Amino acid sequence: MKRVPRKFIYPVALVMVLDFLFTMIGQPSSYWANFSNVNEGSPLGFTLLNINPFLFLLFCAIYLLAMIILIRKLPLIIGAVLGLSLFLGHAWGSSSWVYPLFRKMGFAGGGFSRWYLAVGYFILISLITVLIIIKEKRR
Repeated sequence: MKRVPRKFIYPVALVMVLDFLFTMIGQPSSYWANFSNVNEGSPLGFTLLNINPFLFLLFCAIYLLAMIILIRKLPLIIGAVLGLSLFLGHAWGSSSWVYPLFRKMGFAGGGFSRWYLAVGYFILISLITVLIIIKEKRR
């Protein structure tokens, strides 16, 4: 039975990790003193972060590992659909943090807009994905 190629998983894992990382970095400073000040759109992520950020990170690690195993073990079509769904969902989720993170770092004032930052982010993710997928093995 054919399965999803290993290199297909790298871009999926990349956007998942970026989503988790951006979520942690994007929390307001007040969150670290009081976890009820969480800022997260995902209901599950919100609940976990509201309890404890380490619980969120533990869940993210288990979730990432479980999805990688599923993508690799499922038949090609099902694994590819799962991988692409995760890629699109987490690319969208992580893109929602790009503008707030730029603002938090003080860069988003001079003419930056949410739309241009999101488009730039998607172009960067697409470039990395294409480079990973089409890269030939060196001999």
